[in-house]
Amino acid sequence: MMNVEPEDEIVLFVKLGYDGQSLGACHQSQRVHMLSRLKASAKVMPFPRVVPVNTAKPPKEFTELDMRLRLPVLHVTPAAMEDGFDPLDSSDDIVVALEGRYPGGLCTSNSQCEAEADQASRDFFSKFCFLVRGVAKESSHLETELQTLNNFLESSSCERGEGGFLCGSYPSLLDCEILPKLHQVRVAAQALKGFSIPPHFSSLWRYLHAAYSCTAFTESCPPDHEIILHWLEHCGTPEAMKQSRKLLSQIGSERHQPSYSFSIPAKATPVVIDD
Repeated sequence: MMNVEPEDEIVLFVKLGYDGQSLGACHQSQRVHMLSRLKASAKVMPFPRVVPVNTAKPPKEFTELDMRLRLPVLHVTPAAMEDGFDPLDSSDDIVVALEGRYPGGLCTSNSQCEAEADQASRDFFSKFCFLVRGVAKESSHLETELQTLNNFLESSSCERGEGGFLCGSYPSLLDCEILPKLHQVRVAAQALKGFSIPPHFSSLWRYLHAAYSCTAFTESCPPDHEIILHWLEHCGTPEAMKQSRKLLSQIGSERHQPSYSFSIPAKATPVVIDD
């Protein structure tokens, strides 16, 4: 009979959606969820058990960890019991822990490419937040930062291959951080401010297409309505709250089916054609 080595038991607690069923729109939760799926698919760690948590009514196994009501949380029960591993509730600490305990499973790239990618993607999310929250009255600053990221992706300074990620043909740690944010920009800016990523940003759309072709991204991604509700809550205006109540009533309907914006414009080839 073949001996099977015991594996760590990994539980990842992430945000539960407003509908009580979907994954919530927490980009940090998606970041570590995506990272863990990439590593598990590469067989460098076991697949985690993902537990969506409503912090207003957290499950017993979450409260027993005696953590703050902050997500995501990683809890590892090591196969070798002498290996201590305290639960973690900081996404940065979770990333460091996963990289340290289960190295590999990601794209490795040169430091110059990583530095350029980090610089090109550094500011678009803050400009998006300013726009959605009404701090910025127009979308020009967001569009400028997206142009910067598009220019980087368009450049020949990094060998990305056919995969189309930031620094290679496979996702890196930085992709796990940037793609959940970029997708939320795509969905929420359109829904709340009528801003669409310009179709002529073809390299940026190809980058999103790479994400939408990656199972680790799509299976960790919240549906559109959760992203919209999340950012409506952050707006805090009477009009936003009115929109939020209307959307909540819609998703409470038995006819409601979650939708995901995983298509791209025809100019940004390769493409997924909308019906």
